[in-house]
Amino acid sequence: MPIQKRHREGVFAVPMVHSTVLIQLRDPASRLLGYVPPPPGYSGPVDDIIVFAHSVQRHGLTMHIDNRDFYGFLLAPLDDESSLEQERSEFLHLRLESIGKKIPRY
Repeated sequence: MPIQKRHREGVFAVPMVHSTVLIQLRDPASRLLGYVPPPPGYSGPVDDIIVFAHSVQRHGLTMHIDNRDFYGFLLAPLDDESSLEQERSEFLHLRLESIGKKIPRY
């Protein structure tokens, strides 16, 4: 995964982006995108990420990964049954893990 690990840096067109998406809302085409209802002709799984990617492709748009800069860390979502203490623990673990990584400081 040279793009994910930043062995290759730049802006890359990709079929799908998971978890975090930035959308240029000034672009009128952004009004065409959505999750609900699924785009006409969609018969795939009921998954928000897949439905959104299909919506992007249906309207002739493209998703991109920009790994030229470091944007931070993303916590994995916890289960509905998870407690605030479990979330605090996950956050602490992420902070400790980030200490050992070579990341740019701004």
